[in-house]
Amino acid sequence: AGFAANWIKRFIELGGLDYCDGLSYHPYQYKDFNYKSFKEQTEQVKGWMMEYHGAIKPITLTEMGIPEADDEETGNAGYTHWGKMRSLPGMYIMAQHYDVYERIYYFSKYRSGSYWDQREPGFGLYEYVGDVNGNSLVAFDAAVTFATYMDKLTGTTPGRKIENEDCTKLAYEFIKKDGGKIAALWTSGQHDTLGINLGTETVKVHDQFGNLIETLTSKDGVYNFELTDEIIYIEGNFQSFEEAESNISLSEGVIPGLMGDAVSFGVVDKLNRNLKIELDFDPDVFAFEECGYLQ
Repeated sequence: AGFAANWIKRFIELGGLDYCDGLSYHPYQYKDFNYKSFKEQTEQVKGWMMEYHGAIKPITLTEMGIPEADDEETGNAGYTHWGKMRSLPGMYIMAQHYDVYERIYYFSKYRSGSYWDQREPGFGLYEYVGDVNGNSLVAFDAAVTFATYMDKLTGTTPGRKIENEDCTKLAYEFIKKDGGKIAALWTSGQHDTLGINLGTETVKVHDQFGNLIETLTSKDGVYNFELTDEIIYIEGNFQSFEEAESNISLSEGVIPGLMGDAVSFGVVDKLNRNLKIELDFDPDVFAFEECGYLQ
């Protein structure tokens, strides 16, 4: 269990891959999922395979989970509920796009017991209500975002990607069986802006739960996206997939607030143009005033 880098490297160096069909390990992470670390681990193992074996063999993560409970044995802190909801599909999207992971076995499907102080139950995605032998299950948010990932990307093949060194800009293209294109976009930080040339005039944007947020249009095929740690899915007939200059950005990606709070954000245009800004809001949630919006 764990990513034992020295052991894995030595195993490959001594010719261990000559006697097996692939490699397996359990790269658990606690508190927050580190996309940069996961990327570096993947590149390390692939590099050792090529250096000492001359070919890539598939990797199977025979156990991988994201726990919410603190681990009293190791002293590691668990994930927040929201962190798990966002990190679980992100981990699978990265792994699927790297095209070296043959399988990932998630631990575990069910949650039981008092998971806040017990390590093992804290990994589950569903919880039994009442009799454990019954059929009453409650799905946590992480189960829904994970199901959305599977619905969107099952059966697709990896395409192009935008991935900077620190993983603050992550965009992965996948190709559907019918030739259609879909991409997953997010940041490992709290907020970033990504300009991307998709080479198409229309794209549909879905949130991490699969809801259609909006349909965007662009005459030149270039789009600006305000990235947060919540994954969004972009669908369209992409003719291109490369980072482009981002001229317009927001000062904030997500603004937390309670009823009665005043919220504000800035819009920055590098070209210093007079912009026409349209705000699409739910009048049952936001009240409009001259100075802005109140939630």
